[in-house]
Amino acid sequence: MTANELRLGNWINVGGNSINTYQTYKPRQITANGIKAIEEENEERPDAVLSIWQPIELTEEWLLKFGFKTHDKHDYFIDISDSSVFHFWFSVYSGDGFYYIDAFDIKLKYVHQLQNLYFALTGMELTINT
Repeated sequence: MTANELRLGNWINVGGNSINTYQTYKPRQITANGIKAIEEENEERPDAVLSIWQPIELTEEWLLKFGFKTHDKHDYFIDISDSSVFHFWFSVYSGDGFYYIDAFDIKLKYVHQLQNLYFALTGMELTINT
């Protein structure tokens, strides 16, 4: 993962060493300082794998957190209409371990990829429903 893949507000896993010296990860929203730290780590050690900053794998749980609803067993949609007359659904379906955007056949593996594509197509941020 590189800094240019991320936007402010993207969700990523940030790791830290636990007492047992293995990485423990917690989902966090990326900040400007986070992007800068990723950029600096890439510049200083471009061949190193970023162990602290990891993408979050896209799962049904994340789709539901963002407000997607289940249509069929492997289909999810979110209604992004701003009127009661015209309805536009942002639709995602799963297959072969990946998620795809319906009609475009764009493969998504990580939460930040879905967030970025959703923003590019709608101009709106995906937010977690609480």
